[in-house]
Amino acid sequence: MSTSKRSIFLIVGPKGSGKTTLIGKLFGIKDLDFKEPAYYKDYFLDEKRIVREIAGKREVVNFLQIVAKLWNIEKMIIVGNASKPGEIPESFNMASFFTATSKCFVLNKMDIGNENAREIARTVCEERGIPLFVVSCETGEGIEDLVSWISGRGISRKGFVEKTILPRKMVIPIPSGKIPLDINGSTPIEELRRRMPEPTLDDVERRILALIDGRKSISEISQLLKMSRFETAVKVRKLKDKGYIKELKIVVS
Repeated sequence: MSTSKRSIFLIVGPKGSGKTTLIGKLFGIKDLDFKEPAYYKDYFLDEKRIVREIAGKREVVNFLQIVAKLWNIEKMIIVGNASKPGEIPESFNMASFFTATSKCFVLNKMDIGNENAREIARTVCEERGIPLFVVSCETGEGIEDLVSWISGRGISRKGFVEKTILPRKMVIPIPSGKIPLDINGSTPIEELRRRMPEPTLDDVERRILALIDGRKSISEISQLLKMSRFETAVKVRKLKDKGYIKELKIVVS
């Protein structure tokens, strides 16, 4: 069976957030590969399901956003490092390039983390309406609830933010002839850069770009578009990564 037809559990997060160790704890995989992949690495659970770990590099995620439209992502686990609260927004930023039927945020390494990280994660998850799991692979905290969420058995109310998420219709795009379908986790990044088409803008990105005039702040743009400040900031950062914005400035008033 082609990997594009299999159901994928996608694991996304910055390098050092503990994605590989978490995979071992959640899915009972013993033969783990702790080397950072060029793009992604797959762990085959059975004939129909894959655990796919995305490399924790922004450059890689930027390139994968097009080919990932062909993936059958069932659930996405966004991983953040509780010992590095400043990286939590980056975890969500990286995950914004992928579309999944359901997703959650996992604040990992809580045994060496702090309450500031928990509060940041809780605020962002409440704003985005996704469940938060606070876990530690070292102590086992939160692992059982996360396993239950993955398996769909239902979960307790301890350790995460519970939100009612309305289902949305998934639209699977027809593959474009320009997308190289034979790209895999071992394709060199130079080859992927050469072969991938230029990323396009979605409707929200176009609206944000139209409002950027060098004077409006992210807060002002988010209010005009009736979006959260966090979501607007993520979109603005993506526009910068795509080359549509030259620089961002912090203004202290």
